[in-house]
Amino acid sequence: MEMAGPWHGQTRLEAATEALGRELAALPLTAEAAVWAAGPDDAAQLIAPATAQALKRARLVKPPAHGRPDLALAMRRALAWAAGGRPGAVVLICSGQAGGLDQAILAGDPPGADGPFTHVVAMGPGKALAPALMRVTLLGGGKLLAVEAPNRARLVLHRAAQAALSPASLLAVVHDAANRPIELTYKIMHPGGGEKFGRPALANRPAQLPPGSYALVWPKDSAIGPGQPPQIARVASRGQTIVRAGGTGRLTLEAKGENGQDLPWLVNVTSAPGGRLLATNQALPVTIQAAAGEMIIQVIKPPTSWRADLAAGQAMTLTLGPWGRLRVNLPGPDGPWRAPLTAIGPAQAPRRWAGRTQSPLPLPPGDYEVIAQVIPPLRAKAATPPGGERILELPAVGGLLVFFEPGREPRPYAVHDTEGRNLGRGHTGQTIALQPGRYEIVMAHGGRANVAITARQLTRIDAPSAP
Repeated sequence: MEMAGPWHGQTRLEAATEALGRELAALPLTAEAAVWAAGPDDAAQLIAPATAQALKRARLVKPPAHGRPDLALAMRRALAWAAGGRPGAVVLICSGQAGGLDQAILAGDPPGADGPFTHVVAMGPGKALAPALMRVTLLGGGKLLAVEAPNRARLVLHRAAQAALSPASLLAVVHDAANRPIELTYKIMHPGGGEKFGRPALANRPAQLPPGSYALVWPKDSAIGPGQPPQIARVASRGQTIVRAGGTGRLTLEAKGENGQDLPWLVNVTSAPGGRLLATNQALPVTIQAAAGEMIIQVIKPPTSWRADLAAGQAMTLTLGPWGRLRVNLPGPDGPWRAPLTAIGPAQAPRRWAGRTQSPLPLPPGDYEVIAQVIPPLRAKAATPPGGERILELPAVGGLLVFFEPGREPRPYAVHDTEGRNLGRGHTGQTIALQPGRYEIVMAHGGRANVAITARQLTRIDAPSAP
């Protein structure tokens, strides 16, 4: 089954090249991409790494057909690029043959086992695909999609690209009753029918997929224990969502006041999502042996609730107490700068809390990762005390204002670093905050301008003209 052989009136290579060219031109502006073609002894770069804006003008030339291409070599080239900088993924387009991947797997060195996510689009019927392709997608946390006919190539490739662009992933952490990790394959089912037969995934390896609610199907007679594994996973809009199946841990709960004194709080503790009651009207401090997973701690008085994510074999201590406040100060051009703010934590039960710099953000006591949404994002650590206030001072940022002709609608532009990586977006006529440094402004029509940003200063430039 060769890419150059006849296939429904054209070749697989022709269908793949046409679909790929259209998909590259339709990528979102925040994306970057590059294309390699596998040969028998090397991988030729058809399109150098470029932003989505540049790819809209790129011309993809059909590569020469090879009888025995080395897919493993080409994948390693692509994976090395995707592993640099921000998170990325690789989409392999092939005929459905292993192309050297089976030998790499047997040698214990499968590409994609450690690194960016890997998805496969096979130009052929699903029943005829080489088993090595499924193994590569399982190890790479991706999807294996089959193109049954040339007129389906664009649609299937678009689905693979959407999965590869997703900022979300799911990690199923699976143990037995002795807290030993279990190797097994489970299925991820979309309630809406998007995954008709279920998408296979490996336990204890992340799987990249769009945010949403999914049903989980576990193999029968597995060694998972104690209790039943979760049946539903709600994948967050960004980052890695963790579900736990099997294993036990120990949770110690205590309550402290603003001055460190013990508080005589009473709590109810239930497992989530099963709802099993673990403790009722329990005075603190207390230690609970429980199945690994998320737990909800409800304080009876004052009425409030907490969540804890207990890992298999973990001994966790969770300190409850009155909520504190976190104030993040961000100096900018012409004084304090208000920017969107995200606090992730506490470490025992991570969740995201949204606020703005210069304003107090109420938070449960604990340690947090703080992210100020400037370009590029500013990150810092902060601990919020029970009932108190923590003030976090961030480094000063500068401002950028790109002028546009009066009477015209604001136009979007991309902000690149000195190596051409897309860091964020802005609009003409609106001031944005950037960390001090050198950047390149890229307009949608291709106009470019270099700019240097200084802390606490506003830099003004005219919108660059089209080339």
